[in-house]
Amino acid sequence: VYASDLSKEPAFQLIAMENTSKNQEIQMIPEQYQVLEKLGEGTFGQVLLAHDKLAGRSVALKLMKKEKTHQDAFVKEFKVAVYLSHHKGIITTYPYFFDNLHNYIYVQEVATAGTLESIIVEKVGLPEYIVKRCAAQISEALFFIHNQGLVHRDLKPDNILLMDKECHNIKIGDFGLTERFGRFIPSMSHIIPYMAPELSILEPNQYLHLGPSIDVWAFGVTL
Repeated sequence: VYASDLSKEPAFQLIAMENTSKNQEIQMIPEQYQVLEKLGEGTFGQVLLAHDKLAGRSVALKLMKKEKTHQDAFVKEFKVAVYLSHHKGIITTYPYFFDNLHNYIYVQEVATAGTLESIIVEKVGLPEYIVKRCAAQISEALFFIHNQGLVHRDLKPDNILLMDKECHNIKIGDFGLTERFGRFIPSMSHIIPYMAPELSILEPNQYLHLGPSIDVWAFGVTL
């Protein structure tokens, strides 16, 4: 399924999605992709390294479990990821997706050097010159995201992707929690280490009027 020209549409306008491969097993991937290895796995799915035979390039296949993910949530994440992809500081998401019996799947460029989390030395951190290099790129990408009227909401080292180990080229990824400015959101206990104070003080029945300060705080904690 191909995305339409998202530059002419609101980032959160949902598109219809056809289940084109309902009879496929969880391991089944279109023949266009030769799966090479698993890059990561979590509660909601996994990421596979694959070779795109038609395009002649390595790609990352992001599989999201249908039992854990509503279809509209998947489509929203996919569309936002594609919508933001034209910025150099955002991981590229290619404008098509598909599904099998158990997963929704979309295709991204590969972060060849892993995540920022993977190179941080425990209780040591990173050299100052690397931190400065990262800070400049992350802030530029965040500025772009915020200029689109969006808040990432899940900025952390695991969602900052590296194209090289020296951090000359880093990109923000994972837009599963991204929302528009002005939305009302609850506290999110699963990201406590990077949670802004205005979220942490919310009572269970309270909501926060969303703005970019959430990302700015997480950026500061990351540094």
